[in-house]
Amino acid sequence: MKISIKTFNIAIYIFVAFLIICCIDILHNKIITETLFFLLFALFWMFIKTEILTPIKKVSEYTLSRDVKIPESIFSEITTLENGVKRAFDEMASVHDNLQELIKAETARYEKTSSFLQKLFNNMQNGILIHDLDGNIIDVNDTTLEMYACEDKEKMLRLKIVDISTPNNPIDGLGKIWENVLLGQEQDFEWECKRQDDTVFYAKVYLTKVDMDDGAFILANITDISEIKKQNALVKSIIDLQENMVALASNKQLLAYNESFARYFCFEDIAQANTHFHCISGLFLDTPLSCEMISCKFGKKMRKEGNKLICESINGKKEVYLITTNRIKDENKYIVSLTEITDMELEKEALEIKSSIDHLTTLKNRASFDKILEFEINKSLQNKDELSLIMFDIDKFKDINDKYGHQVGDETLKYLAKIVVGNTRKNDTVARYGGEEFAIIAPG
Repeated sequence: MKISIKTFNIAIYIFVAFLIICCIDILHNKIITETLFFLLFALFWMFIKTEILTPIKKVSEYTLSRDVKIPESIFSEITTLENGVKRAFDEMASVHDNLQELIKAETARYEKTSSFLQKLFNNMQNGILIHDLDGNIIDVNDTTLEMYACEDKEKMLRLKIVDISTPNNPIDGLGKIWENVLLGQEQDFEWECKRQDDTVFYAKVYLTKVDMDDGAFILANITDISEIKKQNALVKSIIDLQENMVALASNKQLLAYNESFARYFCFEDIAQANTHFHCISGLFLDTPLSCEMISCKFGKKMRKEGNKLICESINGKKEVYLITTNRIKDENKYIVSLTEITDMELEKEALEIKSSIDHLTTLKNRASFDKILEFEINKSLQNKDELSLIMFDIDKFKDINDKYGHQVGDETLKYLAKIVVGNTRKNDTVARYGGEEFAIIAPG
């Protein structure tokens, strides 16, 4: 009998090929690798038994039953084949041992990497929570457990998102948000969270998609902003106590403002305020102040003069506010303060008027006359308009004072001033130049 060495070699090649596949698979799954190895080992043994050992046994039985003399060459070939099988099994055992060592080394590396990643996951400053599209919590890190006052991770993993949220949240809209996340759209929002002891904290939540072996899930990055909200509320309560108007704004929108600001501009909420942002952005940006829109909306005509805001109501009432703008360093944000200085401005105007008027005749005095004359001369030269200057005095005015007294002299000056004003135009300037001397500036 001649054994098919070709068949045996094919089996060896097939086995080696499967061993290579197993070695590659080590990098992915230890259990599958071991299962495949022992399955292939069993198949190889069945092949050896069926194709080699069984025929040899049958030949032996046949020769013994018929007392057939087997040639020495047959025994030599069988011995060679037996030695080859032993070597194959020895090599298989060696490969198995090497494979086990490789699996052991890869397992240790995997466990080390897994341990490192788990420590990194648990030691993150923010809370990390992974859940599915039904809101079932899949995994959390230690920071999340601490945030939600939960000491038992297994208990946390039995909960849903709705179990750790207060009813004040728009829970009905979560499904749509999660669908958008799975489509690759990252989402962020503020959320009111409920701890296991039923206390509440506020969080800023960032949602992103994460792909795992068994599908796509949602990863929530949670930041506790309770203290920030408390500080913001405290700051707002402080600025609400300010009588002057205070607002925080960027280049594009209002971010916050106090009650005084809201009342004056008739803002109901921040959203409504930002629909009119372009109207008031000129308060702190180098853009024009939109008087028309403000007048239409608020019943006040406003204009900006330097660092002052001049407001005129429909009923003619005038209000003046000092604009103070502070730019926040390294940010395109501004703190704007409007302080009413109406009384101060009225007093200032009154003083300016008083200082420019001759108290006896109520005409412009010499100082005011000089300023107006300079202005009108420059204006005339620029526009190439005509300009007239009339100067006159009262002859022998000293005799009137000496004969009738200074009181009569004063009445004479007042009477003359009234006659002159009554016979000049509104755009003419009549001034008492000094003593009994008068001047008229007549443009055009």
